[in-house]
Amino acid sequence: AYSAAVVWAVGTREQVAEWHGHIDADRFGDVLVLLGLYFNTALLAPEAWPGPGQVTMARILQLGYSNIYKRMQRSNRSEDQLWGWQTDQSSKPQMIHSYAAAARDFNLVINSKDLLLEMRSFEYDESGKMGPSLGCYSDRVMAAGIGWHVSRDIASRPMNEAQKLKNIERHVN
Repeated sequence: AYSAAVVWAVGTREQVAEWHGHIDADRFGDVLVLLGLYFNTALLAPEAWPGPGQVTMARILQLGYSNIYKRMQRSNRSEDQLWGWQTDQSSKPQMIHSYAAAARDFNLVINSKDLLLEMRSFEYDESGKMGPSLGCYSDRVMAAGIGWHVSRDIASRPMNEAQKLKNIERHVN
C-alpha cells in the first residue's frame, strides 16, 4: 500500500504540496511532521484507523507535534475528542462529495497531474461502494479529500467570483 499527503493553502484553496510513496507507518509520521513544520505548523489530519493509522498518529504525538485535527465522537454518556480523521461509511461519502463538488465548481486548484489521474479513476462499483477502478489507486484522492474536507471548515467563508475565475483560468491553462 502507498501513503499519501496533500497540503492545501486554506486562503487560496490551492494544492501546494504532495507526498506519495511506500513508507513504514512510523516514518510516515515523520514525513507528516516535516510537512507540517515546513508549512508554518500546518494542521495535520492523518487518517487514524486501526493499524498503520494508529502507528502514524502515535509517532506524530511522540514527536510533540500538536496542531492535529480532532474529531468528535459521541458515546452514550459523553463526547470525546479523538486525534485524526476516521474514514467510515458515514464520513467517506461526505468527504468525497464535498471534495468532488469543490473540484467540479472550480473552488480549488489542483496542481498534481497524478492526483487528477487518480480522481478520474475514482468511481462507484456495482454494489455502490466508491473507490478506484480496477488496477488503479486512490491514496492521493483520499489524502486530498480528507485535507479538503477538514480545511473547508477552517475557511468556511465563500469564495468570491474573482477567485473562482482565477481558478478556472489555472485549470484551463
